Amino acid sequence: MRGNSSYELLLYLSSGLFVSMFMKILKIIFSIIAVVVLLYLFIVFFSGKTTTYACEGNVKTSSGEYEQDAFVELVEYRWWVGLWSDSDASVWIETPKPDSWTYYYGHVTDSGSMLNLFGGQSNNELEGNYKKLSGQLSFNTVQGIFSGTCAER
Repeated sequence: MRGNSSYELLLYLSSGLFVSMFMKILKIIFSIIAVVVLLYLFIVFFSGKTTTYACEGNVKTSSGEYEQDAFVELVEYRWWVGLWSDSDASVWIETPKPDSWTYYYGHVTDSGSMLNLFGGQSNNELEGNYKKLSGQLSFNTVQGIFSGTCAER
């Protein structure tokens, strides 16, 4: 019966060697999965620093000017996000009444003391900027150009 491969396979499977090897392989697989999940969670939760601002300003239109508030959420990305993205940050701007709009800028470049907000269909048209030192924000709205001063909330 020694030449019977199914008999040898049965002996191998019933030995502790197979079970031991199988458990080692399972430990390696689960360890790799755990490392990948932890890296993913680290990237998701620690890749950006979020700051919110309240801004008071005016919108200049072709027919005049009116007061407008804006609320800004700025997410500044950590250095490692630059490995897969050409943006340094993302910005959400909400303007409540009288003009209730929400604007999103997914392509933001940091030039030191100023953030440049890019938008448009190709996401490379300069739509506005935020000056870090003075807190001045200006951006294109549906009605005109918003210009104001922001303070951290």
